[in-house]
Amino acid sequence: MFQLTRNVFALLIILSFTAFVFAAGDFTFAPEKPNPGEEIIVTFDASDTDLSEADKITMYIYLFAADLQSTESFEMKNKNGKWEASFKTNEDNLGAAIKFVYDEIFENNKGKGFFIHLYNANGGLLPGSKAGMANALNSWGVYYLDLESDLETSLNLYEEDFKTNHAIKKDFLSGYFAIISRARPMLKDSIITAALEEFELNNPQEESELTLLTNWYGAVKHQTKAESYKAKLEEKFPEADYLANIKLGEIYNEKDLVQKETLIKAFVEKYSSSKLLPSAYSIYINALRTEGEFVKADEFIKPRKDKISPYTYYSLVSKMFEAENLDLKTAKEISKMGADKAKNELENSTEGKANYQSKSDWEKDRKYLLGLNLYNYGKVLYKEENKEEAKEILKDAFEYTGGDETDVNELFAQCLLETGEAGEALEILSSSIKNGKGNETMKELLKNAYTKEKGEDGGEEFLKNLEDAAGEKMKAALKKKMKNDPAPEFTLTDMEGNKVSLADLKGKIIIIDFWATWCGPCKSSFPGMQKAVNKYAEDENVKFLFINTWERAENKLQNAKDFIQQNNYTFKVLMDENNEVITKYKVSGIPTKFILGKDGNIKFISIGFSGSVDQLVDELSTMISMLK
Repeated sequence: MFQLTRNVFALLIILSFTAFVFAAGDFTFAPEKPNPGEEIIVTFDASDTDLSEADKITMYIYLFAADLQSTESFEMKNKNGKWEASFKTNEDNLGAAIKFVYDEIFENNKGKGFFIHLYNANGGLLPGSKAGMANALNSWGVYYLDLESDLETSLNLYEEDFKTNHAIKKDFLSGYFAIISRARPMLKDSIITAALEEFELNNPQEESELTLLTNWYGAVKHQTKAESYKAKLEEKFPEADYLANIKLGEIYNEKDLVQKETLIKAFVEKYSSSKLLPSAYSIYINALRTEGEFVKADEFIKPRKDKISPYTYYSLVSKMFEAENLDLKTAKEISKMGADKAKNELENSTEGKANYQSKSDWEKDRKYLLGLNLYNYGKVLYKEENKEEAKEILKDAFEYTGGDETDVNELFAQCLLETGEAGEALEILSSSIKNGKGNETMKELLKNAYTKEKGEDGGEEFLKNLEDAAGEKMKAALKKKMKNDPAPEFTLTDMEGNKVSLADLKGKIIIIDFWATWCGPCKSSFPGMQKAVNKYAEDENVKFLFINTWERAENKLQNAKDFIQQNNYTFKVLMDENNEVITKYKVSGIPTKFILGKDGNIKFISIGFSGSVDQLVDELSTMISMLK
């Protein structure tokens, strides 16, 4: 998902942690050998990093043991040109990983991470601290700290720790096996089997232990043992997460809606107290949404409304607005339930917080989800011609989303205009367009608001100045994010069977878009991508490659062909059927776009989709113009 670089720092990490962290910025902490539960003061000199011009820096602390345990964030203070903040570890922590963030720019020691190990009272490194770091470097740290996945370093860290502290090995087997599978593919079966057999000597009986044995004996093709441990798991822990996940997969893959409903009922009955129950509900509701069964979805939700996620509510109602015959009554009921659920989560903001989110980020997400659900509710009220009430709801939606959601801004401004508040509408529209959150409809609304507020003359010039400011702001932001990293080479086959090599396109600006037919944000972005493809159709120096990957269909080629043909897209689609290219590019989520310069190097990475077609085209156009 993020651009990463390759370096092997195994020996350096093990022998000299201080030297390791000085690779990016002047990073120090005190005390030198902190104990669990002790306060640690961190000092960071950002002068030689991407954060050198930041006027504020947030320090993110990821506390870990065998796995990530919790995340906290702290606003740093600038003291004599260096940034400082402190945090306190917990008694069960083994270490902490750190990244520094300003706006959307972060510093993580060029993908290698800033780590603080914890020590015992005698100054000895805690058993498991190195192994915990190894897990971070190839698991959660890759996703949440944007670390480089470094197999050899991780393997060395695991083996060093196991050699010194053999008793801890059982606590780290899953992460260790995952590394062995990738770093030693020819030896993995024998190494994993030997470790599992040693683990069995301790007569494992806990849910996590039986899950590990079931999962990894299956992975190394010891099916008899895998089935034996699965049977024990079913007997002792019938609601085990491992078993529930298998059933969730069956529900997800079931195409028949009636049969899916039968599976959902069986899941609810068997796993009534499972933490995965909301996921099962979301899978079923999303299936109903896809089939346009909105009334049925409403009926399913009502007795379970407190168990449905705010995003599921939002996406369901958003889909309803696309229907030919909009059922306003049902849309109003569901959007109101969604807003109520989101508000409840915000008011109980620590409940359900993920271990990878800080409290402030969790609360920010709750506010955003509340804003999205209020937007849907306000949209229903607007369509009911209840514009005064809609205006108040949309004002809250605008505030909770921080003015970052184009659709919210547009409808709020339109509602203001239609209720006689042209001045406030002009303010909202001006700010949105200037900050790159505008679209063509909003530009027309702005002209209207300007005329009502300031008269006939000057509207076009006023809009142009806003557009110019937005363009300059976007260029400045992109310049800060600009990279110059070599793009991994690849050769893939297109949907007609022709081989396409990246090397053959050197000298051109290349936009690589990783996508899948099941990926909602990918599909939502495609009207914008088609608009961009059309814009540069006659430009021989700009090429778009849409790499189909991570597909779940049996016939991946036909699946991609059908999707492209049904939607009349004119994309150059390449088939990454074995997921080799997306692995090379270290993508952890889709859609992800890599924009390559004429020298073949990666210059920009664009992750996800904001929801605005115009913003997507504007951003890609700006990137391309900067590379010409």
